[in-house]
Formats: sequence, C-alpha cells, structure tokens
Amino acid sequence: MSPHNRLAEIEARLFELAEEAKILRGQIGANDKERAILVAEKKSIEDHIRESHEQVIVSDHAVVRYLERKYGFDVDEVRREILTPQVKNAVNVGAAGIKVHGGTFKIAGRTITTFIVPTNRKS
Repeated sequence: MSPHNRLAEIEARLFELAEEAKILRGQIGANDKERAILVAEKKSIEDHIRESHEQVIVSDHAVVRYLERKYGFDVDEVRREILTPQVKNAVNVGAAGIKVHGGTFKIAGRTITTFIVPTNRKS
C-alpha cells in the first residue's frame, strides 16, 4: 500500500471518528440533561417525604371532640340548629345548596358538606 493510500485511509477514519465523537457528545449532553432533571426530581420527592414525616395533622374529629370536651360545645345542638325545616326541605328536593344563617350550606345528596360565607364577611 502506498503512503498516499494509507494517508487517505487514515484521514477517512479520522473523519469517521470525529463524526462519531459529535454524536456521542450529543448523547452525553442529553444524558447529562436528563440526569440533572432526575436529580432535581429526586431531591423534590425526598424533601416532600421529609416534610410529610415532620408535619403533624390534627383531624377534624379531634378538633370537634376538643371543642366538646374542653369548651362544652354541644355538637348535637349545633346539628339541630343547622337542620331547620328549610334546610331539610332543600335536601329533600335535591338542592345543591341553601342560603341561610348569613351563608350557604352546600349539599351533596343527603349530606350537608360545608358552610360558606361571603368573602367580605368575617365569621
């Protein structure tokens, strides 16, 4: 093989290797980007798990029992106050809500689910 032919082969192979290197650099860049995204997501999940383990929740049941036993609230009396004939009629006709007591009781099926007051009003 002549030196000119060998030189041409070497130059062709160097060109091929340079093209392969470009492709590999692109793949490495994409891998690095995906890795950075996954590292950030992993940290976010770990932070969420840590915070959820640190957070203490007081259930609505505990609040109700506390109000009953500490302050003498009569929950059954409150229920009777809520369940006026007007509210019962609204439930019986399938209403989604009823305005009474300065706000709106929301109704789902046969359950009073919440009480909403206008945002400009306190209490």
